[in-house]
Order: sequence, then C-alpha cells, then structure tokens
Amino acid sequence: MLLRQEGDAAGAPLLVVLASAPDEGVTAGISINDFLTPVIYLSSPAKMTLQVGLSYFRGQFNTEWNLLMAGTVIAVLPVLVLYMVAQRYFVQGIALAGLKG
Repeated sequence: MLLRQEGDAAGAPLLVVLASAPDEGVTAGISINDFLTPVIYLSSPAKMTLQVGLSYFRGQFNTEWNLLMAGTVIAVLPVLVLYMVAQRYFVQGIALAGLKG
C-alpha cells in the first residue's frame, strides 16, 4: 500500500521506477560482462580474467576451496589497498555531501 501525500501524483511510483531503470541496466551489464564476455570470446587460459580463472576451481563433483579462497584474497587485495590509501578522501567526500549551504 502506498501512502499518498498532498499534491502527490498518481504516477509517482512509476516515475521512480523509470528513473532508476538506466542505473539498474548499467549495473546488470557490467556484472554480466565481467564474467561472460571473457568466457565466450577468449580461448587461451593465459588471456582470461581472474574471475574466469577462479571459476575453473569449481568442478562438477568437487571444488578446490583452498585454491579458490586464496585466489579470491589475491583478487581483493588491490581494492583494499586502494581503499586504505584513499580512505580519508572517501570520508571527506561523504562529510561534505552531508553539509547544507
């Protein structure tokens, strides 16, 4: 049930959905292309991305969890280091965005 405010148009919920549709499309496109495009187009394992390489540790009947987790940690480390280096700028941007004036 939607609560209506005075002056609220009947199509306001539809407007919110339509306004967020491009963002959702971009997000879905990026997440799919990160994995499917290399799987489809690349035939040499030397040229595949890290995510595709990690998927090879999952077999039909077993999963090499130790290798999969080690590869995942290696994949996440550069992002964590970048965040730790730039953390002060992230916090500063969030603090400035909350100020009026």
